[in-house]
Amino acid sequence: MLTISFSITFDPSDAGIQTITATVNPGHEPPETDYSYNAKSVQVKVVGDFKLMLNLSVPEVYPNNTSGNSNTIITALLSDSAGNPVYGKSIQFYSAPQDGSGGHIAEIHHGARPKGTFESSSCTTGADGTCQVTYTASQFGGLEKILGNLSGNASVKDSKTLTVKVPALAPLSGGPYTFKCFGNSSEPSCPGGGYGHTSFYSVQSFVDEDMFAIASAYSGTFPGAPLLTVTDASLSWGGLYDYKNTWTNPHRFHREGTDIDIRSTSIPDDNQETFESIVCRLGGFPNLELAGLPNEHYHLYFHTYSSAISSYCQDSQ
Repeated sequence: MLTISFSITFDPSDAGIQTITATVNPGHEPPETDYSYNAKSVQVKVVGDFKLMLNLSVPEVYPNNTSGNSNTIITALLSDSAGNPVYGKSIQFYSAPQDGSGGHIAEIHHGARPKGTFESSSCTTGADGTCQVTYTASQFGGLEKILGNLSGNASVKDSKTLTVKVPALAPLSGGPYTFKCFGNSSEPSCPGGGYGHTSFYSVQSFVDEDMFAIASAYSGTFPGAPLLTVTDASLSWGGLYDYKNTWTNPHRFHREGTDIDIRSTSIPDDNQETFESIVCRLGGFPNLELAGLPNEHYHLYFHTYSSAISSYCQDSQ
């Protein structure tokens, strides 16, 4: 048996699976035309000494379909062991939302949590070793991990975590009103009863102040009436509030801490017109929704998303 030793040096750009074929020419006369019987091949994995670094132009964005910026630019930098930029390599991108973040209880929801979107799933490094893609966050508040790796060599990778939230939201501070889940946390629309959300009474600071003023004026006008009952506001980090645990509407609003739902059955019929007038006078726009149905409620808007919302207070002027 003949043993032949040799060595091969690969360039880092050859990273991935490579095939080495050795062929022996036995020197027969006349020369052979088919050396396939004298050939042996083996596959090796070449690990390129590369380093990948990702950077986000902004580490925190608003959820998509809210009033703020929901985009971040991802810059990938690929370099070799000497720190030199590597040209002409494809970088693949992925995202992975973090279960349980943003006020959504993952195990109670139905289906996979939606991801954000890349303008392109890959980019190719230029002479400076960098390339860029734009990422748009999902509609849901929470944490989204951005991952990238060298195409054909997943071991060369990096990741960054993007925070997706409406800033400065805080739970309603309370006042002369109550909440649907206080003292009754086991009902189906509360966390103790299998509800798929936490911290869903979050609002912007001016809404907190307006709600306190509205409830104080109402209880002062009707001192013997039941307290107003708040059923919903926004989630702690904002974004789409999928109260049916399906990662989609029906809540169209309640995304930015400028909406509050009030249980209409907590307001006697004779008090409702005065209640609406108080809301309009103190910064809100009341609309009775799902009238006559079990889920009938007042939606108090504290932001005029459209001229239709402004019309809810025309009769009170």
